[in-house]
Amino acid sequence: MDLSAAEAVDELTKARTQEARADAMERLSGGLRREVSALRDAVLAALSEVEVRLDYGEDEIDDDPREILRAVSAALAEAEQLAGSYGVGRILAEGARVALAG
Repeated sequence: MDLSAAEAVDELTKARTQEARADAMERLSGGLRREVSALRDAVLAALSEVEVRLDYGEDEIDDDPREILRAVSAALAEAEQLAGSYGVGRILAEGARVALAG
């Protein structure tokens, strides 16, 4: 069991809403692990392309070097989206405090 699954078990026991339980079950089933693993694989693939280009000259490789930049940009966008979902997950797990004033 990895850290995200252990945290999901904790959040599942503390969940107060069906949405919070569904979110915790998704992470418990490996949803977050799969997303992070795919992100890691994309970054490692881009890194290996850069290392190949450093080892061999431009004249020996036919691929467009802008493909590496596109892959890194896509990985960055995915990482930002994943980081942005943290706030929603916290609200689902802990609830939102609302003050009614008037």
